[in-house]
Amino acid sequence: MSLFGYPAKVIHQVAVLDVWGRVSKYDSITKNAKVVEEAKSNQK
Repeated sequence: MSLFGYPAKVIHQVAVLDVWGRVSKYDSITKNAKVVEEAKSNQK
């Protein structure tokens, strides 16, 4: 079993509130992420 990761980007949609606390629009924020996958072998 081995673990390996590779870089990725994630886009968050953040709500922008007006003066009454209601959602008026959404802003996109891009963040770096790391995808981790697990490789398994079927050896017995």
